[in-house]
Amino acid sequence: MAVGLQALDKSTNAVFNSRKQQVLQQVLQQVDLSRKGSIDDYIKPLVECINSNPNSVTTSSCSGRIVIYCEGPQKKKGCHWLLVRHNPVTLDEVVTSLSGKLPTGDINFKFEPFVLHVLCSSLEAASDMHQSAMTSGFRNSGISISKKNKIMLAIRSTIVLEAPIATNGKLIVDHQYLFHLVTVANKKLADNNTRIDRFYECLKPTGACGVPSTFDELLTKSSDGIGDLSLVDTDTLHSEDVLCDSSECIYVPHDINKH
Repeated sequence: MAVGLQALDKSTNAVFNSRKQQVLQQVLQQVDLSRKGSIDDYIKPLVECINSNPNSVTTSSCSGRIVIYCEGPQKKKGCHWLLVRHNPVTLDEVVTSLSGKLPTGDINFKFEPFVLHVLCSSLEAASDMHQSAMTSGFRNSGISISKKNKIMLAIRSTIVLEAPIATNGKLIVDHQYLFHLVTVANKKLADNNTRIDRFYECLKPTGACGVPSTFDELLTKSSDGIGDLSLVDTDTLHSEDVLCDSSECIYVPHDINKH
């Protein structure tokens, strides 16, 4: 078994180095497919920490957000966003986003927790970071291995909140219930940020944070990182979504009941 893992790690290194080089090139070209178009401020230190390690590079991320959206034909895809906040929200902000003529589809209020996807150079590197994530409260985290030996770590939790609040252009809840949703969502966001802080602190003693370099050095060595981007649309990458198609990946099961 150990020999098999060593062979996997060896073949993975070439794939990882090539991919990290590509990621850094896309950072230089400011290619970011997320809705926001840039990394969230709250997790910049964490992303810089992970990207400065020669054995890891982030490919997509979201610090956590509170959203109100109208479902599109395929749930998230094609939906109409009425409110997107990565910080605590107020009842006034929510009410304002729902004023005027509403879309005719189903409108939901939702809190989506932190999610981070990290490409790793080896199973050992992925396992070490996975352990730190689990210890920090991200119990819905896991590792996948593609047919091309790409090792991807998904870090996420289960503290999701979602509730329908309008349909057919009309609110189906009152302001008292909206206030309750705002209160619960803000508490979940605070819990989410505490877990992010804990994860960042857990990584420091493990050596997961490398030494930051200039971008030219990063690109030349393909060893460290200074920023983050989304190689895929992060609007579809949150706690309820899979990392990749099951025909291409092996998912490492874990306990998601504890969070």
